[in-house]
Amino acid sequence: MSKYFRFFVTSFPDRDGILNRIQAVPRPTAFGSFKIAMPIVSLAIAMIISLGTIDSAIAVTQKLQFNTAARYRVEVVFDYDDANHPAIIHEQGKGKTKTVESMKVSFYQPSGELIASYDNIIDGVAIGNYFEFNFEPETQQLTGNIDLGGEYPGEIYLKGEVDRELSLIKVEPSGEEKEMKPF
Repeated sequence: MSKYFRFFVTSFPDRDGILNRIQAVPRPTAFGSFKIAMPIVSLAIAMIISLGTIDSAIAVTQKLQFNTAARYRVEVVFDYDDANHPAIIHEQGKGKTKTVESMKVSFYQPSGELIASYDNIIDGVAIGNYFEFNFEPETQQLTGNIDLGGEYPGEIYLKGEVDRELSLIKVEPSGEEKEMKPF
């Protein structure tokens, strides 16, 4: 016996004998046939109300473009959580980041041709051992030491102190590092 359904057995003959069919019909209640749906509707309303009280993260996507002293163009696109309004974003080394969720760094020839592109941070995890990034959200400026891009033979990275000079460095197949000069 169910308090939510009434069951009916209907028998009707066919060629081979009698066929039985069971049918479940919702029982009428004070709320009509919606008694089963009421707990689901109540849960949905409670969830919608609670969403308004949860502190949500404020995701910010920042795109920086600048030229090195040798006229190479650098483009840095990164996402970070601005919910805590960090005065300075500082990320360094390999592993879980504190604030930045993703970062892509691209290097271009002075002519505009793409040289290389690297995902330095993926899903809140920095990839490179030598990775270093400092950014002031209020001024939207890089600050301090920077080390972005690749780090293995055949790759390119940007290194230096923002107040002095940032240089593109190529890691030769031998492991030797050479500052890149425009063609």
